[in-house]
This record gives sequence, structure tokens and C-alpha cells, in this order.
Amino acid sequence: MAEEDPQEKADRERIFKHFDTNGDGKISADELGDALKALGCVTPDEVKFMMDEIDTDGDGSFLMRSI
Repeated sequence: MAEEDPQEKADRERIFKHFDTNGDGKISADELGDALKALGCVTPDEVKFMMDEIDTDGDGSFLMRSI
């Protein structure tokens, strides 16, 4: 397996922290929805669909290691 590019990892972490507005290390459906709605690119139904795909344990959020 190829080694991860440090710049790509840093970029992912920076973006994750931007979405994780309360700083708890997880991105909730509300945080994801707020960030994407601010960009004007999703509907609430699309956010729900994304969370259903990403939130594998059903707790309503996902961790950095999930992406």
C-alpha cells in the first residue's frame, strides 16, 4: 500500500476541523448540513442520504478516521 501524502492528510484534517464546529472530534448531521448548506449545494434530504452512507454505527456523526 502506498504511503499517504502528508499534504493530503493535512488538507483532510483542516477541512474536518472546519466542519466540526463544536470541536468534539466528530461531525454530526447538523454540522455537515450547516456547512454544505452554507455552500448552497445540498438539500436536507441529500444531507440525510450522505449521513446514512457515512455514519456506519448509527450514532448520528462520523469521525475523522471514517473518511
